[in-house]
Amino acid sequence: MNLRKKRWMVTGAALAMVASLGLSACGGSSSSGGGQAANSETGKNEVTMASRTPNWIFPVSAKGYTQGENGQFIQAMYRPLFAYKSTSDTPYKINLPKSLGTVPEVSEDGLTYTIKLRDDAKWSDGTPVTTRDVEFWWNLVTNNKDEWASYKKGFFPDGADLKIIDDHTFSITTETKFAPAWFIDNQINKVALLPQHAWDKTSADETVSDLDRTPEGAQAVFAYLQGEAKNLSTYATNPLWQTVNGPWKLKEFTPDQGLTLVPNENYWGEDKPKIDALIYKAFTGDDAEFNSVRSGAIDFGYIPAAQYNQRKAVEDKGYNVFLWPGNSITYLALNFAPQAPGSKFINQSTSARRCSSSSTSRPCLRRSGPAPLPRPVAPSRCPPRRPAPPRAASTSSIRMPPRSSFRTTAGRSCPTATPPARTPAPAPTSAARASRPATS
Repeated sequence: MNLRKKRWMVTGAALAMVASLGLSACGGSSSSGGGQAANSETGKNEVTMASRTPNWIFPVSAKGYTQGENGQFIQAMYRPLFAYKSTSDTPYKINLPKSLGTVPEVSEDGLTYTIKLRDDAKWSDGTPVTTRDVEFWWNLVTNNKDEWASYKKGFFPDGADLKIIDDHTFSITTETKFAPAWFIDNQINKVALLPQHAWDKTSADETVSDLDRTPEGAQAVFAYLQGEAKNLSTYATNPLWQTVNGPWKLKEFTPDQGLTLVPNENYWGEDKPKIDALIYKAFTGDDAEFNSVRSGAIDFGYIPAAQYNQRKAVEDKGYNVFLWPGNSITYLALNFAPQAPGSKFINQSTSARRCSSSSTSRPCLRRSGPAPLPRPVAPSRCPPRRPAPPRAASTSSIRMPPRSSFRTTAGRSCPTATPPARTPAPAPTSAARASRPATS
């Protein structure tokens, strides 16, 4: 049975690459009873998606290359020691089917974490994944801490020792006792298994050896791998990046244009890809991306917030559109240091602190789930200022209007007797996904 592929749409935010991995299992069942992905608009068994093009492939993060699309790109090809799932019943919320490691055993004194690797995991060339790959990572990062973006002095792996017990078991012992949930989910999860049998060298034509077991050798190997990772034009042709242990491997890569992932035929996990290709297509901006949506040229994309009023037209083309809440943190950091420029206004001015507090929408902060942005009020709608109240006798205090009489207007605070009701914006700020039902 030839199935028409479900089509997906995101509104309000750019597409995250992690969503693409979920599409690998999208579609109906074939007549033989096995899982089969539906065909795309091209008639091929593939999915085309809108996405930013990543610019880092080495599974050890580097300064200046920590964009979200890089992490998702790497995780498609390299499984982590621990993957997580919020609904998992496994201790520490570990998602075992997508993890190379099993649940750690914590010693009675809380200092030693013993971890067993899956015995069925292997690299794309058929070589088993072992603790030598853990040791290889450990030697590289501990001898190149200043080049590792995830390193912070005093944190893991500082104050910790690695012990290789056998080919599939290792332990990490710390000098200080930590809460196991925090240490496993925020520190040990930095461990990335790297293919020592393919990467432990300093040039393309050099024979792999145990260079990483000396500080000098580890630094030379790390420098070589980092240098190759900065050469984006060779991503698809460099043999280094063809040795993977995840469900996908790279077939094509064009900087700033897109890439193509194909299934790793030696992938050991349960979530094997059910399509022949996953294509990421980059666009110069929202308008170019949305033109592709309107023409039906992509299977998974997003509706820019400014085009949200065209949602019905998009749905009429067969896309299913639904909200996709995103995770984000928005904050304002104030420098209270006495020597900081302007600190006297922050530390001594009651009015500045009170005005800042009164302009914060606490119901909005408490609200859970996606929420529309409040519509800004134009400066011309700000009511006339009231006459300033008489100064108090003491020059060290400032008299302010009641707290409820302040609202923020286009970057400034305006006194008003009755704050106007907020008008929600027409478009949600969180994303929305959608699918078109499959037809035979």
